[in-house]
Amino acid sequence: MVAQAKFSAKSMFEELDKGPQYVLTGMVKRHATDSTRLLFSEVGDCQHWTEIDEKLISRFENHGLATCGDHRHPIVTLHLVHPNNPEAKVYARAQAQTAAFSTRALDAIPSGDTGPETDCYYDRKSHMWRKISDNTPCPRR
Repeated sequence: MVAQAKFSAKSMFEELDKGPQYVLTGMVKRHATDSTRLLFSEVGDCQHWTEIDEKLISRFENHGLATCGDHRHPIVTLHLVHPNNPEAKVYARAQAQTAAFSTRALDAIPSGDTGPETDCYYDRKSHMWRKISDNTPCPRR
């Protein structure tokens, strides 16, 4: 396990001054033939994987495991490096805006639905709360 640096307000604001944070949260698995790449997918989507080169990742956070059919994958947040070329900056800004929209959409979950008590995620495809551990529907509060 990687040791976390001690928090300081100064370092937080220095990081914020760098601009938007480019992060992806989802499942990962090993690339079959290239140890410098990983495969990334949304939690619960075992069919669609995107290759990501390790050079694009500055750090990660581990959030446990998600069930995918009869097996499991780690759930992580990948902190991506800041893009250097203009084209990559456009894609990164678009991805950040899409992620912000997704967060706002999750805030629009039907009134009175405060989510489950257990470790669950909101599956946007099925519009249901699902357990991270086995992908089954979560109990309501």
